[in-house]
Amino acid sequence: MTMRILIVRTDRIGDVLLSTPVLSLLREFDADCHISMLVSQYAAGAIEGHPALNEVIIDEFTGKHRGPRGFFRLVSALSRRRFDAALVLHPTVRLALACRLAGISERIGTGYRLYGPLFNRRVYEHRKDASKHEVEYNLQMVRALFDTSVINAPVVPQIAIPEDAHRRVVDRMRQWRVRRDDRLVVLHPGSGGSARNWPPESFAALAARLVDSGVRVVVTSSPEEQALANLVAKSRSKDGVIVAGSLGVKELAALLRMSTVCITNSTGP
Repeated sequence: MTMRILIVRTDRIGDVLLSTPVLSLLREFDADCHISMLVSQYAAGAIEGHPALNEVIIDEFTGKHRGPRGFFRLVSALSRRRFDAALVLHPTVRLALACRLAGISERIGTGYRLYGPLFNRRVYEHRKDASKHEVEYNLQMVRALFDTSVINAPVVPQIAIPEDAHRRVVDRMRQWRVRRDDRLVVLHPGSGGSARNWPPESFAALAARLVDSGVRVVVTSSPEEQALANLVAKSRSKDGVIVAGSLGVKELAALLRMSTVCITNSTGP
């Protein structure tokens, strides 16, 4: 019988991307399993189209899954899918309890929280120690599910870029008069407030130096940080810095694939 596995990761885009090796490894261990991933609406684009993924489930925690009634709607949605196992990579008491009440028999999560008993396979590792890369912490959950220390699958984060997203970025680059042989550097000065940031003035000074050396510079941002991107571009001492405007996750990935390097804070890009 096909094993049905749920991956739970409802935080930021970068964290979700660093969880994608879990999908690849699960597919390596069990080619026939059904893999679903519970994510936020904000980060869904980071995993849609992943070759190892069967289903994306949206946790609408500010919408229909909000509050006590919404919580039980989420529990019902998970229960209907009859999962055999859940790997809770981003643990909260709400998500741990939802998996327990949904009747998922194998629940893998951290053993270092007060709600750890809601998991029946507990992993005792502190991320705050930073002794491993985030990818390795995530893969440890897969090892706990399959009771193995062996990893044969690639552990590189993966994002699927559809052809239409690639074409849209190519069209934008034509508008920017960026040629195929141009050296292209992407600056992404924001981080959603998740980490210590390099000052916008430093990004602006770097942009000016890059332009002076003949490099084409594109500044990207989330819609919420558009003003920051404009600040970096307007502070330049030389012309030639392009502000990309609002790009979807797939379009941003396509742009990064065509660039030489990306310089950014601790964030999804």
